[in-house]
Amino acid sequence: MNRINIFNNYQKITSIFIPSLIFLLTSINLNAIELGETLYSILNFSNLQVINLTDFSNLKKQISTGYIYKDIYRKKVENSLNIFSNDRSSKFYLSYPFKYQNVAHIVEFNLIYDLFEFSNCKDYTALKSLSNLKKSHLNLLYCANYHSKVFGIKVNYSQLNSTNKINIETFPISNDDNLNNFFLDWLEPTFSNNINSKLIFHNTNFLGWYSFPIKKNQRIMLKIAYKYLKGNMDGKYFNNSNKLELQGNRKIDFPISKPLYQASISINYKNSIIKTLELGGLVENWKFEADNNFKGMIDFRNLGRGQFERHGIFSNLKAKIFNIHIHGSLTYTKYTGFFNLSTPVLGFYETLIPISHNAEGKISESFCFSQRIKGYKHISLGKSAHEFSVSYCQARYNFYLKGKANLEFGLISTPIDAKIKLNAYLWDFSYQTKYQFKYFDLIYDFNQLIPFTKRKDHSDFKISSEAPKIKKNYRGGQMHSLFITYYL
Repeated sequence: MNRINIFNNYQKITSIFIPSLIFLLTSINLNAIELGETLYSILNFSNLQVINLTDFSNLKKQISTGYIYKDIYRKKVENSLNIFSNDRSSKFYLSYPFKYQNVAHIVEFNLIYDLFEFSNCKDYTALKSLSNLKKSHLNLLYCANYHSKVFGIKVNYSQLNSTNKINIETFPISNDDNLNNFFLDWLEPTFSNNINSKLIFHNTNFLGWYSFPIKKNQRIMLKIAYKYLKGNMDGKYFNNSNKLELQGNRKIDFPISKPLYQASISINYKNSIIKTLELGGLVENWKFEADNNFKGMIDFRNLGRGQFERHGIFSNLKAKIFNIHIHGSLTYTKYTGFFNLSTPVLGFYETLIPISHNAEGKISESFCFSQRIKGYKHISLGKSAHEFSVSYCQARYNFYLKGKANLEFGLISTPIDAKIKLNAYLWDFSYQTKYQFKYFDLIYDFNQLIPFTKRKDHSDFKISSEAPKIKKNYRGGQMHSLFITYYL
């Protein structure tokens, strides 16, 4: 097996723990399946879509079915496709508005099936992964309008199943012989070269809203949302260390949970340039553990845990000027978090002394300020309708990171104590065209996302390393969809 020298004397080694790498890799694949929603969530923007009073006059009984293709990311090196990730979705939608005893009702049913693929098997990287992810969504909505008072509830349930094959091409090596002898040399026999990971997640979302008039042309809307994600990710590998009790097929589980609470209040104006003013807040809390699944006395049962919290406030403004719809958003978010992870027992020095190491870190005094501006316009031409949209987001992150590796056998590592300033940007271009036939509508959507980041600090802590100077091309961030809508 090849070894790559990524550590000079006493360099930071917090990031080499294999369980953490598996967790990170699969989490990226999990989030990539819903590209736009994920990027806006990272930038601290959320969109709780509801039905308001004006929608009751526009909705029709309809059945819609369609196909969505997302070209998420592609990387070519010297004209060879090294990394790709894409997502294909099938969608069925039913909307049934009706009236009963002077009350207007709307019932909606939405079913989506996703298939996500990721591979970096041809890339120049130490970890190569092949991932297949399947996700099913079920959405139910009910809304009622009684004397201009609107009440609605939406329930969403989704289930995600993923399989990941991870191949470790190279293991780290150091110029420090002691670091090799008491740590790095033990990684390959412990974890072997192939790790199979399986991920199962269940996500349940509830959204409720209530809208009522306060003046002739003004309305108040209250929204409250609760989202709960729970699941497990595992990593299976073959242990071939120097202790018989440690050898054989092994597994590490990462149970993960994430509740999110969100609420907002908004004022809606009818005859005004400003259409909506909204103010709200959210609280989110990620938790995970590392279960070693070992029942003997010579290895740990639990390898540690971690937590990440996000809480913030947001404001939204919607306006209409010269038939152009304008949306503006501002958010302020604070972050806290910690992790404490240990390796399993990697082996026994001289068959007597167990070898295991630990890393810990925390995020504190960290925050993000984000802003977004979006504009879109509708154009009708005969039997066709068109909508053009452009959006720009900027988020300024300030992270304070502290971490250290607790190494045994007198090994030393340099702790991390860094303030990271990072700006993230996102351009979002979209176009929709709808053509009306006699019995149905044909709708095509195109969306292009362009994200990029820029470091604004002078810290020695590096998020990524310099790449070799070879010809590389990057593509992705596109979505194409085609839908047929039948009116009942």
